[in-house]
Amino acid sequence: MIYLITGEDKFLVDRKVDEILKDYKISQLDVLKYDGNSNKFNISYVLDECNSYSLFNDKKLVLVFNPLFFYEGLSQSEENDFIEFCKNDSDEYLLIFYGDIKIDKKRKFNKDILKFIKVHEIKKIDQNEFNNYLRSKIKKNNIDIDENAIQELIDFLPLDLEIMNNEVNKLILYKEKITPLVISKLISRKNEDDIFELINALSEKKLKKSLKIWNDFKIQNIDALSIILILATQIRFLYQVKYLKNKAMDNKSIAEALNTKEGRIHYSLMKVNKYTINDLLYILNMLAKLDQSIKSGLIDADNGFELFVLEMMR
Repeated sequence: MIYLITGEDKFLVDRKVDEILKDYKISQLDVLKYDGNSNKFNISYVLDECNSYSLFNDKKLVLVFNPLFFYEGLSQSEENDFIEFCKNDSDEYLLIFYGDIKIDKKRKFNKDILKFIKVHEIKKIDQNEFNNYLRSKIKKNNIDIDENAIQELIDFLPLDLEIMNNEVNKLILYKEKITPLVISKLISRKNEDDIFELINALSEKKLKKSLKIWNDFKIQNIDALSIILILATQIRFLYQVKYLKNKAMDNKSIAEALNTKEGRIHYSLMKVNKYTINDLLYILNMLAKLDQSIKSGLIDADNGFELFVLEMMR
C-alpha cells in the first residue's frame, strides 16, 4: 500500500502518518525512514526496501519525508521504474511519502503516479480550529490561565500547531496563574525579519552577528527547537520559490502553486537571490539532523544550535 500525505502544518501531517501506522498496528520504532531532501536520496533504495522481506513485521514499513522528486529530480528510467512499481502495488509493504509538498497534478509523471496511490491533502487549519486546539491543550493540562491571557496567547502565536505545542509546553511548567503579562514574557512573537537576518548572517558566515541574533532570541525566551522549526519552514519555502523561479515561472504562478500571496513571493525572491538550490538543501539537511539529535537526547538544545552556527561558518 502506498500513501502520499501533503500539507503545510507539520503537526497535522505527522498526526495523519501516526494514524495510518496505528491502523496497521505499527510502531514508529519498526519503520525505515528516508529523507527525500537529502543529496544522497535514491528512489531505487526505497523500492528495494519495499521489495525485501521484513524480519519483524508482516509488512515492510517505509517512510519518505519531503519527497521532492514529485517536483523533479528522477531520471526517465527512474520515473518509469517508479510508475511500474506503483502499478504493481502490494500488501507486502506500507510506503508513505509525506511532507509540505505541492503536487503539480498537470505534470505527466505525477498524473501517472496519482492513479495508483492514496493521497491525503491536509488543509491548514483556520483560526477557529487553531483556537479550539489551543483551548483543548490548555484544559487537558489543567493550566491556570485567565481568558485575557488566552486571547493574548492567540494574538502572539502563528497558525502552526507544532509551534503552539512547543510554546504551551512552557506554560505547563509555570506553576502560578498565567496572566497577559506572563504571556508577554514567556511566549515570543515570531519575527520573520529576524529569522531572515539570521539566515543572511549564516549564509554570509558572519559568526558574531549570527550569535548576537541567537542571543536576542534567547532573551525573548524563544527556545532552540522553535528557532530550528521556524528556520526550516522559512528555508523550505525559499527552496520551493527558488526551484519554481528557476523553472521560469512568474510570481503569480509561483504564488498559485504554493498557495500564498504574490507579495510574499516578491519579498522571498528578494531574499533568496544570494542562495543556490544546494545552499538551501544543505541548511535544511543540517537543521533536520540537529532537530533529530536534540529530540533523541544526544545533545543539549542550546549547545546544539550554537554548534550548528559554528558549522555553518565553515
